[in-house]
Amino acid sequence: MLQMAFLKVRTVVASLVMSAAVAFPFSAQAEDLAAPAGDVMLTVSGDIEMTNIGAIAAFDQEMLAALPNLTISTTTICTEGIKE
Repeated sequence: MLQMAFLKVRTVVASLVMSAAVAFPFSAQAEDLAAPAGDVMLTVSGDIEMTNIGAIAAFDQEMLAALPNLTISTTTICTEGIKE
């Protein structure tokens, strides 16, 4: 059950990063996603349009820090109440 919860969280995080990347001006079109200059900290693959290394979207620390901040409120069966 913990592994399934981790996979769901990872999927949500990847979706949020790609959603923010689409809305953020550093990449106007799929081929315009800049290549990471530093060590890659996050890779997103699958049915995505914006890529920068082959068929994946790779993000370094600077690229992740440039994304807009979001607050997510969630509930789970493992915690009580709404968590942000």
